[in-house]
Parts: sequence; structure tokens; C-alpha cells
Amino acid sequence: MKSKILIIYLLASISYSLHAQIKIGIRDNKFPYTSYTYKNTWGLKLEESIFSEDFAYQYIRGYLNYASTWKDLEIELSPYIGTQWNGNFQDYGMLCTLQCKFNHRFSIYGTLNPHKDTSWDYITCYEIGSALQITENIGFTLSYRNIPEYRIASKKIRIGMVFSEKRLTIMPCLSIPTEDNIKSTRLLINFEWTFRKKEQ
Repeated sequence: MKSKILIIYLLASISYSLHAQIKIGIRDNKFPYTSYTYKNTWGLKLEESIFSEDFAYQYIRGYLNYASTWKDLEIELSPYIGTQWNGNFQDYGMLCTLQCKFNHRFSIYGTLNPHKDTSWDYITCYEIGSALQITENIGFTLSYRNIPEYRIASKKIRIGMVFSEKRLTIMPCLSIPTEDNIKSTRLLINFEWTFRKKEQ
């Protein structure tokens, strides 16, 4: 227990001293991750699956991130590469996101995702969405996408909420298929803890 507390303290200390953000979180129920961002611009991210499978069948992915802001426009580029631990397949691609904000309350965004899985054909994926900040701590999101939640690209609508309090953000959403039985709708939970707040 003492060693865990020491590690958390060291992470927080490093992030403050290096003008960096260190985050931990989970994506879509199954992908815990940690990320490091230097001066809100360059970053690294590593995520690992927690499927109910043997370790050899787990999936790991690494990202390199670049973000830039110009007035009310934000752009983020995230090339990535991933693999199953047993080497059955690899995938790689890039998430290219452009976001436009209006009055600090409403934003629209689009993501282009060229993606290649070594066991499947190349596909250009995408997401188009919007976000509305209802209060300082509560937001609403809506998007249409075919970006794979794991490996298979399928068209889905995502409707969700964003709850934020200081450094913690929780983002539950419904993932609703548009080409499959609506009974396949899934509740996805995303959350993130930031050791250092973003510089203004």
C-alpha cells in the first residue's frame, strides 16, 4: 500500500515540475490507459485491454499525440499502433480530430481515422459529433461513427453525458447500432483522472 501511495505521489510531483499532465483512465469499459502530455501539445498514451481472456489474447496499443489550438479551433493528431500479445494481428492508423467551439458552451467536431488491421482490409473510419456544456460540471454529447470499439468497424450512434469535478471526468454513453438489432445497444463507461490541471 505504501509503495502505491509513493508511486502516485511521484507521478503528481513529476507532472507539476515538468509542466506536464499525467492521466489515468479507462476507455469503453475494457481499455485502461495512462497518458503523458507535455505543455498541452505533445503526448504519449498506452492502453491495455482487460478482456475475459488469457493474457496472450489481450490487446495493447500505443499513441503519439500532437494537439494545437488557434482561437476557437482545436486540432489533434494521434498516430497509433497496436497488437495482440500473441502476435495474431497488428493494427495501425491515425486519429485526426478537428473541433470548433462556440461560446464555451457548444462545440462540434469531426474525426477522420485511416485504419489498417493486418487481418482485415484497410478502412477509412470517421466520427461526427457535438457537445453541449449544460453546467460547469455537466455536459451532453452526441455523435455518429464507425470507428471500431475494438476491431470491427460498425455504424453507431453514441449518446452520453459528461460529469466533471476538479480532476475527475466520468463519461457514460449508450452505443446504439444503426445496422444491427437495437438489442445490441451497450452502455460504455469512460473515466479519466488528471494529476495536473490543464494550463490556461
